[in-house]
Amino acid sequence: MRTYPIPPYPNGWFRVAFSDEVPVNGVKPVKYFGRDLVIFRGEDRQARVMDAHCPHLGAHVGMGGKVVDNTIKCPYHGWRFDGSGTCVEVPFSSKIPPQAKLNAWPIVERNGVIFAHYHAEGFAPDFEIPDIPEYNSGQFAHGRTGRMIRAHIQETQENMIDTGHFNFIHHGFRECPKVVEWQEDGRHFRVALKALSEYGPFVSPATFSFDVYGVGLQVVHVEAKMSFVIVFVITPIDEESMDFRFMVLFKKSRFRIFSAIMQRVLMNRVMAEISEDIPVWENKTFPSRPVLAEQDRDLIRFRKWNHQFYSFPKPRAEQAASVPSERA
Repeated sequence: MRTYPIPPYPNGWFRVAFSDEVPVNGVKPVKYFGRDLVIFRGEDRQARVMDAHCPHLGAHVGMGGKVVDNTIKCPYHGWRFDGSGTCVEVPFSSKIPPQAKLNAWPIVERNGVIFAHYHAEGFAPDFEIPDIPEYNSGQFAHGRTGRMIRAHIQETQENMIDTGHFNFIHHGFRECPKVVEWQEDGRHFRVALKALSEYGPFVSPATFSFDVYGVGLQVVHVEAKMSFVIVFVITPIDEESMDFRFMVLFKKSRFRIFSAIMQRVLMNRVMAEISEDIPVWENKTFPSRPVLAEQDRDLIRFRKWNHQFYSFPKPRAEQAASVPSERA
């Protein structure tokens, strides 16, 4: 975005679909990172993600394309591509052009989410998406929701560290949360906050533990009067917007109606909190040299850790040095 001095797309793993959105033999067109993509699932039940436009005459293979065995068939002229993006059939032709390929994205399917790996320089993944115990235990119910937000994804990253905004935006806290734990471990970051939360006349201690894996996955454990887990899976759509999705996981009740009520209450509560941030995100700038207060030290500390997920353009002198001379 023009108002952001950082690249629009961080590197790492990002949600491109929830697993149940792509059934066996299903095809789903999506747009992320400013690119048209296609997701499909073959008869082997494996999901694949590829660039969407056929190298033949540019048809979008996700718009009317069909799954054949474990390949996807272009709706325009019937060219078929396997999971690696290689063309395996050109109807009515004895030869397949060697350049007939679609770019295939590295993916992993975990916790009910299909993640694709983006890297501005084309580097391979160097960290993994973890299993979320609560999701895979079978003991937790879950619901999900989200919306498109016109802002840079960095805003969602910094929101958890900016403890000073809690009292002014969310109004559900007796005092600003305090950082009680801070861990930086390669691509994984963990911070825990403690606060006194207010719900009407009730005041209770609350702990929020954030586990951040890259930029595309945040797992938040909330321990308060009501304990639950929030899984944020957020993906840039283009240079000016992001697809903001999250799941809420909570312990199942033997009474289905109670679980259904709890799901609605928690989803509405989390969405209400996020909705208070959105107008600020969508209308603020991102100063490269902000004027800071003492309590902003943790924010700058976090920015330094988060810096690793961006590919910044090389300075001109460095670019020139990397270009071989004519004599060489």
